[in-house]
Amino acid sequence: MNDQFTSSGNGEQNIGQGDGAIGKQDNVTQQATGHGNIVAGTGNVTVIMPAKGEEPLVPLGETNTACRRLLDWLWPGLHYFLTVRLDLLPDPPERTELEQRLREQQADWSQELQNKTFLPPPAKEVPAAPAQLLLSREKFYTPIQQLIKEISGLSSGGDAASAQIAALSKKSKRVRSLVKRLRQTTGPLFVLGDPGSGKTITLKQVAIELSTVNSGKVFPALCLFVPVGRWKPVDRPWIQDVEALVAETAGPKLAPLLAGLAQQQRLTVIFDGLDEMSRKKYTKHTEALSIYAERYKGQVTTLFSCRINDFSSAFKHHQLVLLPFSQRHIIQYLIRQFGREKQTISGELLSIKELGKRLATENLPVQPKNPFSLWLLALYIRENQCWPETRTALLAFYYDYQYKRKLKEIASAGRVGLKKEQIFDGLGRLALYITQQNQGTDIEIHEIRARFGQRTGALVEAGRACGVLDLSLDHDPPLIRFEHHRAQEYFTACGIVSSREDINWNQLLDLPRWQETLVNVAQMDAKVAPLS
Repeated sequence: MNDQFTSSGNGEQNIGQGDGAIGKQDNVTQQATGHGNIVAGTGNVTVIMPAKGEEPLVPLGETNTACRRLLDWLWPGLHYFLTVRLDLLPDPPERTELEQRLREQQADWSQELQNKTFLPPPAKEVPAAPAQLLLSREKFYTPIQQLIKEISGLSSGGDAASAQIAALSKKSKRVRSLVKRLRQTTGPLFVLGDPGSGKTITLKQVAIELSTVNSGKVFPALCLFVPVGRWKPVDRPWIQDVEALVAETAGPKLAPLLAGLAQQQRLTVIFDGLDEMSRKKYTKHTEALSIYAERYKGQVTTLFSCRINDFSSAFKHHQLVLLPFSQRHIIQYLIRQFGREKQTISGELLSIKELGKRLATENLPVQPKNPFSLWLLALYIRENQCWPETRTALLAFYYDYQYKRKLKEIASAGRVGLKKEQIFDGLGRLALYITQQNQGTDIEIHEIRARFGQRTGALVEAGRACGVLDLSLDHDPPLIRFEHHRAQEYFTACGIVSSREDINWNQLLDLPRWQETLVNVAQMDAKVAPLS
């Protein structure tokens, strides 16, 4: 009697499994294009159903021999030429779909990063691998060495260490290539970074490089980027819920391939923003992620990011820490923005070197050592020739600047005419609602429509034009989220100040998002903040 039973066919199939069944199998896998019914008593049952209207893909492995794997590793270009161009070797049936997906997401992510002006941030990492991040040489990146150090040995969750605290570890070595380090590891890697330090940008760079390299292979490895803030909380989160989240990200065409890709070690999953998940059973959800990473250890490469190490203590991982910009990084960034011309700021003429030194050493109301703030600060200085007084003044300027730039686009796109005050007030109410709901970062469009009625379309289009909102059409129904957590925290504070809503801060101050929101509220209106 075999432990594994596999059935594949086009007719009606019924497979019974249970303690009293004849020929009981421990694991059953069924791939069906007709009607399949599976009844399970004990053991594990997996059903793989291809998308409607499509032929089932041939199971992975029929063309994936050891010789061809070696050829794909040593001479991927030659292997691709012989297989795809000359048709001398059998073409794996999954290659076309994987290549198309990799090329599409590489182009989308590259365009997304090109629209941002962040520099790749310096980083400090956490095991015993050598040292420094190899940066992409795309035209929109400034060639700049990114420092990463890895803390030796396995780390655990639950110590509430921030990036600044973790960076103090002396048991660390520099990492020269994050992608190479990712390929060497068998367990999960974790990127820890302060708010706005560029965690998502860093992970997207890794995803772009992996997608670019694999899109030219005959046996490409799939890289999936999963924003875990989109994960809605479930009552009893377990590994199956994480697998469902990954499958949803893969989409209906590629989801049936995930098991085979994992078996052949051709799957990388990047989980971005653990701190953006709902706080409902947060520890249980991080435990489920930990179980997923452990279950697929050696098969699926996993990379995570978070602001603070407040997840489950069962989560064993190697830790990487993103560091603030050094003075050298700041000067390079300023040269990219202003050239080498001196700048007049608040009546004082400063060279780029003097400006960089001041930004790196002086205690300013805005910390320019993280990429997001430095980008905003450079824009503020260029437009106003003075220093911003507070972080909220900087953010208020930016969204007002974006509104003025996109005024014609907003007017033409809106189905209902909205004034600037109405748009910003609506965004404040929306941000406060999402934050209070505690269901993650994304909200379905019908929920917004229930609150804003006819103004929903105009508000969403205006928010997108201003660079505040992001619309995801790869989900049914479409999802709306704030483009950056700084935007959600800022507009949440705006909503609190304008509505004067009574917030029970005592239950919220342990949560990173509410901590940042409170800082914004205090800067906007100290009377509203519970500073006493």
